[in-house]
Amino acid sequence: MSGLYIHYPFCNNICYYCHFIKTKYNKDKNNRFIKTIIREIENIKKYDRIFETIYFGGGTPSLLKKDIILIMDNIKKNLNLNLKETSIEINPEDIDESFIGFLRKGEISRVSMGIQQMDDRLLNLLGRKHSSSDIYNATELLKNGDFILNFDFIVGIPSESEYEIEKIIDFILKYQPDSVSVYFLEDVRGKYWERMEKLKDEAKIKHFKMIEKALESIGIKRYEISNFAKKGKTSIHNLKYWNYQEFLGIGPSAASLSNKRRWKNPDSFKLWEDSVFQNRDDRKDEYILTDSDIAKEAVMMGLRKTDGIDISVFKKRFSADPLNILRKILKDKKGFFEIKNGYIRIKKRYLFIFNSLLAELFD
Repeated sequence: MSGLYIHYPFCNNICYYCHFIKTKYNKDKNNRFIKTIIREIENIKKYDRIFETIYFGGGTPSLLKKDIILIMDNIKKNLNLNLKETSIEINPEDIDESFIGFLRKGEISRVSMGIQQMDDRLLNLLGRKHSSSDIYNATELLKNGDFILNFDFIVGIPSESEYEIEKIIDFILKYQPDSVSVYFLEDVRGKYWERMEKLKDEAKIKHFKMIEKALESIGIKRYEISNFAKKGKTSIHNLKYWNYQEFLGIGPSAASLSNKRRWKNPDSFKLWEDSVFQNRDDRKDEYILTDSDIAKEAVMMGLRKTDGIDISVFKKRFSADPLNILRKILKDKKGFFEIKNGYIRIKKRYLFIFNSLLAELFD
């Protein structure tokens, strides 16, 4: 079973901190996107996959409005589906009663709202165009929409204090979503940010843990580095990445993993558009994976989860022992890991240094 990722590349506003491929929205390009993505849906029939998850990411896919229905209708018409989850990323300022109707008609089951912060000063600092009142209004509408609801937050912003974190916590406790994502602000470049004093790592971690404690108090538990969910409400699509399962990406810059190959679509809108209408596989950064590559990447992705890796299942699936793959790392950093009940995992308190712990994996 595969996952389908649809990359919508347009935003009304370009945020300073976002590293995804995106560009300013205009009506003409949006219309061209709709026509091209429908053709690409037709083109990927050749892969003969059964898709159990669909994920609209971006960019700002809530700008699709009623075209969500058109795209979903074409997916249902052209692809083999056994759907367990259909997700979309949205911005609070795009949500109204008519948009809720589009989501329902498109049979969207999971909505992830990019809240980022609950304080208007920090939202302005991030370059967001929504306000805290927009967030409350959107949440009230979504809570009546019968969706699995995820809230996205960013912490570690210059000048952020515990006062702003308490605002996030109060909001979470009031609305009790099904799941929450909490990311650190990272790798923001440019003069705008360079003149600001960065928040110390200790403060960032403290703020993260404040939110984590509040989430745990209402049964929303951490299951991946940045993700928390109630029991049975984890993101099925995102778990495909962390469980190293197959997915196909459509849209400009969308990534895919299939048949021991990893690749991306062209980043350029025009190159992507041309390749789709000429039914060419213009793959960027295509990489043919060896069995060793696959096993190492599966270890890296699996250790993002708080449960870690089921050693016996991993051995059967990848014909490799994760303990052997990690042998060199465990020799020097054994205290950061634990083996329990047949699983190997990074101890929860060390997930904050995930990248540095596994830096040697591909040496």
